[in-house]
Amino acid sequence: MTTRRDFHKRLACIVGTTAMSTRLVPAVSAGALPENSRRVVTIFLNGGNDGLNTIIPARDPLYAHYRNNLRIKPEEAIHLDDDTFLHPAMRGLSGCWDSGRLSIQQGVGYPNHSRSHFVSTAVWSEGNLDATLPSFNGWLARTLDPLQANSQSPLACAIDSPDTPELLRGRITRTVSMPQLPREESQTLARVLEQNQDFAADSAANQFVLQASRDAAASLRKSAASSSQFDGFPDTTFGHRMGQVASVIESLPEIKAVHAVHDGYDTHSGQRPRHSSLLRELADGLAAIDRFLSERGLSGSTLIMVFSEFGRRVQENASHGTDHGAAAPVLLIGGGSEPGLHGASPDLENLVDGDITVTSDFRELQAVASQWLVSNEKKMRRS
Repeated sequence: MTTRRDFHKRLACIVGTTAMSTRLVPAVSAGALPENSRRVVTIFLNGGNDGLNTIIPARDPLYAHYRNNLRIKPEEAIHLDDDTFLHPAMRGLSGCWDSGRLSIQQGVGYPNHSRSHFVSTAVWSEGNLDATLPSFNGWLARTLDPLQANSQSPLACAIDSPDTPELLRGRITRTVSMPQLPREESQTLARVLEQNQDFAADSAANQFVLQASRDAAASLRKSAASSSQFDGFPDTTFGHRMGQVASVIESLPEIKAVHAVHDGYDTHSGQRPRHSSLLRELADGLAAIDRFLSERGLSGSTLIMVFSEFGRRVQENASHGTDHGAAAPVLLIGGGSEPGLHGASPDLENLVDGDITVTSDFRELQAVASQWLVSNEKKMRRS
């Protein structure tokens, strides 16, 4: 049962997320809306995913040396090629791989990698190595700002988020929050937001808040009115969030960017069962949204990008966990991504301060994803 306090918290979060997504004073050149129906869905693995136990060099003897307790044996894992394997808990993605819709970019990170959650999240979110604090310069928002100038509707959506994710904070990009709510409660929140919208917006601040309320109400109405009850989404937190992504794609086709988070990846101790559970939930949720898109012919126009702020150290620790590291793989599903394995496999003979060497700059992936989003090119063009 939803209490009055919970209701007001959700109301504040929905409007607050929209209001926090942009600055009060816009200053950006307008750009024509692209003549395509493309969108990018970003999924952040919060805490630092252990990439070495996600995309696994299981036959490498050094992997067994460094991961005495945590290693996954080749016969347990899912075969990708002769030397590379997928964690066995991610079997849900086998169909996506076999169908040529899964792309894996190995060794992704940046020079002089920070092991701070806050700093590295800011760096990834802004696409800027000097980032240290949240700003209004998110990498996806920079792509959307010129488009937002010519759109009357918000172009970005944050799933079940109390504030606007940093990568969607821009100069004028408007982001709506899509809370995890029953349809009846979404309709009630929309009615409350629609009340008192005729008051005199006699200042920039009042106009700003009024627009945020209108955006939030319109998004809730459209989501609640979605005619489909989607089957096949797992009954997990992440599965529900992927169901919300599906609802946004169906009910808000104007949205160009959707962001969701999967929490829990800071596995300093007792990693093996926890990481397996997380990866199973992740893979099953991704498989569900991939099926949803495929059944509706939307795989080609929707790019899913899965990333974390950093990977983990190669050497397991004494608590049967791993500590903050550097490079990690990025998963890309659908869109213009080229299927298969890309980039160099982890070189465990030549570590940098105990970390896997970064061989792919994350900013290059962000750049090609942004270019694909606003262009009519069928494939993402990598340098």
